[in-house]
Amino acid sequence: MINDRHFKTSDDFYVDNGLKSVPSVEQAINLIENTKTLSKKGGFNLHKFISNQRDVLEAFPVEQHAKEIKELDMGKDLLPIKQALGVQWFMDSDELHFRAELEDRPLTRCRNLVHCQLGLRPPWLISPFLLQGERILQGICKDGAHWDNPIPDPVRMQ
Repeated sequence: MINDRHFKTSDDFYVDNGLKSVPSVEQAINLIENTKTLSKKGGFNLHKFISNQRDVLEAFPVEQHAKEIKELDMGKDLLPIKQALGVQWFMDSDELHFRAELEDRPLTRCRNLVHCQLGLRPPWLISPFLLQGERILQGICKDGAHWDNPIPDPVRMQ
């Protein structure tokens, strides 16, 4: 079903957080141009582009930029921090940041599972850090721990 608030005209459609990384400015510009050309054949106008490379942004009219950067002076203003796929993208430094907040609640089998599954948001980014939690979860499942019983201290310290 098409939601009218997202499809206002034939020049506008809704896509959330299309992300792509390429090795060079030239490849980024070509990718955007090719994608715009292909989309135009289907009757769509891609816009609201953002990049951490000012040369890429300057290759396209300001009207096609994302609203956060339309008013920036590319020669002196800092690029914004952008939220994408559950992480913060610090565009100027090209760094991805995420927050992991530990709750002041007993660590149980259920809480461990929740914390491990939070890693599904950006799996390509933090999965290596979740392996230990998943190993603990596997061990307590094998031991038959109840969902709401606290995990024993020797297991928690792993």
